[in-house]
Amino acid sequence: MLTKAEIGRRLWGPEAGGSENTVSIMFQMLVNAQNREEFWRIFQLGWPTADASWEWRTILKDFLDHNSPAAPFLDGKDKEFYDGLPGVVTVYRGCSSDRVRGLAWTTDLDIARQFARGHRQIDVPSPVVATAQIPKAAIYTVTMDRHEYEVVLNYRRLRRLKTEPYERAPTAGNSALHAYS
Repeated sequence: MLTKAEIGRRLWGPEAGGSENTVSIMFQMLVNAQNREEFWRIFQLGWPTADASWEWRTILKDFLDHNSPAAPFLDGKDKEFYDGLPGVVTVYRGCSSDRVRGLAWTTDLDIARQFARGHRQIDVPSPVVATAQIPKAAIYTVTMDRHEYEVVLNYRRLRRLKTEPYERAPTAGNSALHAYS
């Protein structure tokens, strides 16, 4: 079984190439995970640092469906956060209007607005803030790694989904990067 240190070396070592490659590297590790415990160790370490996840959402959803739930493998702040969620959770997502049904959501509206505004030098064309409800049973995992109150969920189980355009204040110089997550 891979140690946290070995997972970290593979995800963030010099040959990894940056956060836009994290999902690809993480996916290869997930394919080779020996058991569910190792699967979730890899996912919990890799996911919070992954950008460019949109193109992977369908295949990741299938893997998450097959290996869920993560709850038995959560610890620390992630476990506290998950255990404190109600049976039906209100979630938010800041993203491009064509990327609403993604895996990554948050329980914090201000965090969603930050993602709609753009984060880590990633531009968000046609930004929206989405609001939905999700049964706790449809949540694959949570992470508090970046204090984003992140909920990784089955986007096909979202209910009462609404989107509102996000009007951001003009800024000097837009980034050339496109929002991927």
